[in-house]
Amino acid sequence: MQCLSASSSAESVQSTSLRAIGSILTGKSRHTQVFLDLQLLPALFPLLSHPKKAMRREVVWVISNITAEPDHQQVQAVLDTPGLVPTLVTLLNTDPEIDVRQEAIWALSNLANSSNDAHVLSVLHAGFLSAITDLLSNPAMGNLLPIALEALQKMLGTARDKDDQWAMIQPILVASHVEEHLEALTSHRRIDVVESAQALLGDFFGRDIIDDSN
Repeated sequence: MQCLSASSSAESVQSTSLRAIGSILTGKSRHTQVFLDLQLLPALFPLLSHPKKAMRREVVWVISNITAEPDHQQVQAVLDTPGLVPTLVTLLNTDPEIDVRQEAIWALSNLANSSNDAHVLSVLHAGFLSAITDLLSNPAMGNLLPIALEALQKMLGTARDKDDQWAMIQPILVASHVEEHLEALTSHRRIDVVESAQALLGDFFGRDIIDDSN
């Protein structure tokens, strides 16, 4: 992983290495495991704060390829890397570049849509719920709304199945005005966004959905 070290590699070498690694990670799980065993994640972490947008985007893209893995242990490695998931949440919230924020929503949504409840709750506790609700009212992220709504559905559903978790997120839902954001999305131009928002309102906020299309 020395090629990713800022102290020993030129940016062009780092960027080329990231693209090559990211492409390999879209293959078989055993290839991903090789890189994880070589401590890829700790090597990536410092690059999340790189001053250049293209570098941050490449790093988050590589991480999103790992979080998309069906192997729960490999996904757990992302969650176990100190500071990694909270930094992804921060990038989603505050990065000035839309491309970086888009990659961050993919990486985090993969975690939120995991079949492992512990993974879902971990990303919830890292602040993804608050971050994703901010995204719901951000016009610049409109093309990612279906992804955000799917992740929100999974997080709320997982939390609701565990009484202590459901009670814990209620103040977050209220403070983040989730219900109001979802209500606004029922008038969205995309029918898939409307249907997802209506389903969330009905499933988690006790709202009766009325079909006005007829």
